[in-house]
Amino acid sequence: MIRNLQYAVRQLIKSPVFTLTAALTLALGIGANTAIFTVVYATLLAPMPYPEPDQLVMVWSKIQGDRNGISAGGFYGLEKPDTPFSKI
Repeated sequence: MIRNLQYAVRQLIKSPVFTLTAALTLALGIGANTAIFTVVYATLLAPMPYPEPDQLVMVWSKIQGDRNGISAGGFYGLEKPDTPFSKI
């Protein structure tokens, strides 16, 4: 095994262009793989930073048949009709 490693190192020293290309390719591949899996973990796999994420909801309003998001103030106005936001 040691002789094989010595032979591999000698061959890599003899051809520096190939060595540089192989090292650069490995570095780019490992870096891209790490970046992709970091994004996938952060967006899809990591638990949400809320105490009970299964109880989160999205409130929509319908204006002329189109579905639109509603702001927190607008939701508060819908919840309490005597506020200025109740005219939404």
